Amino acid sequence: MAHDVFICHSTADKAIADAACVKLEAVGVRCWIAPRDPIAGQPYSEQIVDAIDRCSIVLLIFSEHANHSRAVLGEIELASNREKIILPFRTEDVNPSAGLEFYIRSVHWLDAMNPPMEKRLDELTLLVRRVLTAAPSAEPAARAAVTGKPGITPRKATPRAAYTIGGAILMLFIILVALRLWARNHESLAATSTALSCAHPTYAADGNMEPLFCDTSAGRVDNPLAVRYFAPMAKQTFSLGSDATPSQVTDALIDDYTHGASIPTLCSIYQLAAWRNHWSFGISIVGSVATQLRLPPQWCSQPSL
Repeated sequence: MAHDVFICHSTADKAIADAACVKLEAVGVRCWIAPRDPIAGQPYSEQIVDAIDRCSIVLLIFSEHANHSRAVLGEIELASNREKIILPFRTEDVNPSAGLEFYIRSVHWLDAMNPPMEKRLDELTLLVRRVLTAAPSAEPAARAAVTGKPGITPRKATPRAAYTIGGAILMLFIILVALRLWARNHESLAATSTALSCAHPTYAADGNMEPLFCDTSAGRVDNPLAVRYFAPMAKQTFSLGSDATPSQVTDALIDDYTHGASIPTLCSIYQLAAWRNHWSFGISIVGSVATQLRLPPQWCSQPSL
């Protein structure tokens, strides 16, 4: 006999399985259920395989008994291999065994734990009819109605294209911001370079900046852009004034070095600070720092004041 639903259950759950069968067949949904439908005298296993092959939905009456039934596991494995829609009807609050979980972990469970059972069976009937009456072209939608995470109402999947478009827009925004920042910095560098144009400028030791200071038509000036650039790395040295002693300057330079300033950067910091504060310590500072940090004596030169 042709049928729509194969009812998979443990013999211990026969009462619930029979009730589900009666409900479904009352609304015209044809079912195959053991032990009612197997034909005597024919191999039982072959009849199970044929019944699953011919159905559209495999209804699993899921309980503690079914969870540990090898026959149930075999039928669900066969249904999965045949790409049948598997609909677990959970009658007890139990987690699936490792074997069953492999096949039903991504399938929505229709819970029947809360009474009355009659209402749960009505819900089952409605869902089965909705899946079966879906047009062939709508089969993916029908499958979506019974897929999802256990115990959770399935949600519509977000199209991958939406993520792709959103990512592209975000990347474009980042590029535009980066270009804008680069343009502002370039304009600032160009303006500073023009303002500090001179015959013999003094550049930063690390080569990453415009001139540190030089003589211009407006007099001797330092580069405000250089001051801003080195300030985060020269907190101690730049905090000193023109009245600083050699030992204070040495300690400040060593402290800035300890907190991350590289040797070339430290040289630029000292030269800029000495220029700004008119320190006339000669090579004593350079030598003192070299001794304490074990640097070559020529690690930095005294700026011309």
